[in-house]
Amino acid sequence: MACGGTGLRRFAALAGAVIGLLAGIVGVGAVASAPPASAVTTSSATTITAGASHSCLIRGGAAYCWGLNSSGQLGDPDTAVNSSVPASVLSETSQIAVGYDHSCLLRNGKAWCWGDDSYGELGNNTTTTTAQQSYLVNDATGSGAGWHVTASATTFTTGTAALPDSGTFVTTGSTTSVTSANAPSPVCSSGATCLLPSNTSTYPIAFTTAATSPTALTICDTAILTGLGSIIVGGGANPVGWWLNVPASAVAGTYTSTVTLQIIAGP
Repeated sequence: MACGGTGLRRFAALAGAVIGLLAGIVGVGAVASAPPASAVTTSSATTITAGASHSCLIRGGAAYCWGLNSSGQLGDPDTAVNSSVPASVLSETSQIAVGYDHSCLLRNGKAWCWGDDSYGELGNNTTTTTAQQSYLVNDATGSGAGWHVTASATTFTTGTAALPDSGTFVTTGSTTSVTSANAPSPVCSSGATCLLPSNTSTYPIAFTTAATSPTALTICDTAILTGLGSIIVGGGANPVGWWLNVPASAVAGTYTSTVTLQIIAGP
């Protein structure tokens, strides 16, 4: 198997946790607290707000958030990292509010929002859905030939309606930013010895979909003598984010597309 997989045919919003206490929503590093718990480092807090699985406050003009970070609602792009104690987000904050798994604040008279955008919560005139799908790179023979893998996608359709071919489908090294320039981070598979790949692909990668014969773009282009052994691309600090930008005017429905990953060159 090479730098890719064939299971990328569905895209769904990252689901928030049902039980917020498991993410440390009380803010003291514990799972739960019977009596009211005092969040650490929050003396002189002026505003506090709570969502389904995360909380935020303002202290000394700075915003802090803690709890679940499945959609980046804490302001940290690494959605694999939750926080059981308040973590700094932005300074010069005057107001803050949180929803189910997104957050907004006022800073110097300007509104800032981050987190899940499945229903247009972030106010950018789109609903952006992202799903994480890591790649398995397995040069078990140790040939060191490097990898060149491309991806393409057909037009996203539901019945007779379709999403625009341009600007709809994007991949990045982030599940919280559709414009992130980070590449997915590779790690050795569990228990494996490997030489990590050096991926020269430039992110973000925006695909132009088409009803037939869509244009394929390079998503994995590694140098010779790198990428030996069993490696998970997207298993590190930067995950593999697959983004679907849905215009506010889109017809409601279940949109489908065929995403093809192709090995152009490899061991």
